[in-house]
Amino acid sequence: MPKRLIKFTISGACATGIHVVIAWVLIEHYATDPAFANGIAFLIATSFSWVANTLWTFDASLGWANVKRFAIATSFMLLISMSIAKSIDLAGFPGYLGIFCVVIALPAITFVVHNNWTYK
Repeated sequence: MPKRLIKFTISGACATGIHVVIAWVLIEHYATDPAFANGIAFLIATSFSWVANTLWTFDASLGWANVKRFAIATSFMLLISMSIAKSIDLAGFPGYLGIFCVVIALPAITFVVHNNWTYK
């Protein structure tokens, strides 16, 4: 399991980098609306994440079964992310604390979900 967790961490860091670069280029060089730019970046980074995690992290084959589960898991993680941030906000804490909590909690939850459901 530690080897898989290391691969998951590397894949996630790469996906995050892809997201940041694409969003930044679209916003700064093509004057794209930030929400739209982040949406495009999210779709591309998530596609990369699915391929990298399927083939490398979890040593599975690309297919409809895991792409559906991956999409469901990703949607679930989006809801968790938003819930964490909203809870922190409602508690009166600054927004950056919500970001910090999401960045700390979400990768661990995502790994557990992928390890025990998406790629089971």
